[in-house]
Amino acid sequence: MSNTIDILTDEVAVTQLIERTLTEMTDSEISVVGQNAFCNCHRISNISLPSAMIISYFAFASCSALTNVSLGAASDVQDCAFQNCRNIKTISLPSVRTIGKAAFQSCYALENVFVSSLTSGLSGTVYRSCVNLKEAVLTSTSELGTWCFRDCVNLKSVSLNLAKSFGAETFGSCDNLTSVYIPNLERVGTSVFRACRRLKELDLTSLREAGSTAFNGTGLETVSNRLLSLVSAQVFQGCRLLRSVTFLSASLLSSSAFANCSNLREVNVPCLTKIEFGCFSACEALESINLKNTSFVGSLAFISCTNLKTVILESNSVATLSPRAFEGCTDLSIVVPDNLVESYKVATNWATHSSRIVGIEDYGFPSDGRISLIDNVDPQSLYSERADISLVSDSIISELISSQFAHDVNISYAGFANVSTIGQYAFWRCYGLSYVSFPNAVDLKKSCFASCYCLKSFYGHSVVSVGSSVFSGCSSLSDVSIPNVERIDACAFHTCIDLQSVSFPKCTTIGEAAFCGCVALSTAYLPSVTYIYSTMFAGCFALKSVYAPVADKIYGAAFSSCYALEELNLPSVSRIYNSAFYDCFLLSKMVFQYDGVVTLDASNLQYCNTYAMSIFVPDSLVNSYKTATNWATYSSRIYPISELPSEPT
Repeated sequence: MSNTIDILTDEVAVTQLIERTLTEMTDSEISVVGQNAFCNCHRISNISLPSAMIISYFAFASCSALTNVSLGAASDVQDCAFQNCRNIKTISLPSVRTIGKAAFQSCYALENVFVSSLTSGLSGTVYRSCVNLKEAVLTSTSELGTWCFRDCVNLKSVSLNLAKSFGAETFGSCDNLTSVYIPNLERVGTSVFRACRRLKELDLTSLREAGSTAFNGTGLETVSNRLLSLVSAQVFQGCRLLRSVTFLSASLLSSSAFANCSNLREVNVPCLTKIEFGCFSACEALESINLKNTSFVGSLAFISCTNLKTVILESNSVATLSPRAFEGCTDLSIVVPDNLVESYKVATNWATHSSRIVGIEDYGFPSDGRISLIDNVDPQSLYSERADISLVSDSIISELISSQFAHDVNISYAGFANVSTIGQYAFWRCYGLSYVSFPNAVDLKKSCFASCYCLKSFYGHSVVSVGSSVFSGCSSLSDVSIPNVERIDACAFHTCIDLQSVSFPKCTTIGEAAFCGCVALSTAYLPSVTYIYSTMFAGCFALKSVYAPVADKIYGAAFSSCYALEELNLPSVSRIYNSAFYDCFLLSKMVFQYDGVVTLDASNLQYCNTYAMSIFVPDSLVNSYKTATNWATYSSRIYPISELPSEPT
């Protein structure tokens, strides 16, 4: 019986379609591919339908072997049409006019997208989790829906010359995105480029509306805009490379808009009237700012701006100041109109800073015309990198207290020969810290090195305990050696995106989400770990090898979205909780040696390669597995361990 068919009405074709055994589909007359028509046809690899105009809902969804698709006349690709087709590398749709939601979601092998004929916007989640997608060119698209390219972790270049609007998280977590061409962009939703840390340039000149956290955590260095009337909450928070911002029409800067922009030095907002809570908190490089006609400064607006020396207010009335607005600004001068100096000194909350309040003439600015700080500063100095290197070290003290050096962006080296305990948050957000030496450190407390973006290595042969979130967000950390550690708490290495391997031979306990989001992590050597807790390796897209021979339980979502994981040997596991291997689409080999049937919760192998899956269990338990709850679904894929192929020598 042939597995190749020419027309869909062939009796052989009908049987093959029902049994999902087709390997190829070719037809020159079909104009519509119906809903679910080829869904879960795991053997079909080639499709050629030159006359098909409509590709209906789920038409080819989960065709895991599909590699080649030719749909020359297709004008309407509906929702989920090719969702989870994991082996499609290229697809030609020269006539497509509309593409529905999630149409190509989780097409993991897809590398390039070129669409030139769309007449409507691109729907939500269309290319979400296309983890190998590198380039997208959409020459006719005016709108991109929510999560359109979210989690496309290898996407580097996007060209959208007509796009005007992006939905929420359109490019969220596209960590490798470096080039975006969008000359006509007018509106973006929340978190649209959030955590695109390699994105350094973006044309926002025409932007009229931006949702909260839209550019949070990006690598943007300068921002210039002429149309925004307000800058949304947290919109540029954590943009640690951002040095200069200009908003010619904005009157409102919302809460935490520029919080933790540690290199921000130039702020130009001529129409500014209101600054909300924490707007510039921890902007350590900011030395001066002209608040123009600002009438309201929110609480904590400039907290921990440790280098802020000059704040100018030009309004002809006293601005409202909330509590703690300038907390931590120890060398600050507040410059106000000469005729308002005394009024400021007795005004609510301003009175706290009365000794710092001076008039324009006393400060040395000309009294005629408007004040411009930019006229008094060498423009080149606003962009020059700090050349000084700060070192903190001591050979006597034995403990670093909580938050001892937190937020100190000038520290690049820290060495303490006799310190045994590093307190919580001790070096938190020391963005310049690149090298540390703690030869006798035993205990690393919560978040002590969290968000030290430049820290590349850590060697601690005496370390026994690592607290929660200790290295969380250390995006440059690639080398860790703590061979004697016995306990690692939750989120300890969360989103350490350059970390490639871990080895903890003596560690018995590792907490939830410890390595979650470590997208480059490929190997984990954990010979003493007893439990693999929830989300421990979730989102470790490159993970291929895990050695955990004594692990007894695997908790929920422990390996979810480990796209490169192909096999696992789990000799001691007795229970696997819900969704432990969710979306591990390459996982095709599992080995269990526990002396009873492993308890398997529902949905554990959802979106795994179950069609090609081989599950090896003790010979005496094969029949028990085949009838056991939740295992029975995979009965045809269960084999005795005696048939396990020998590893090549």
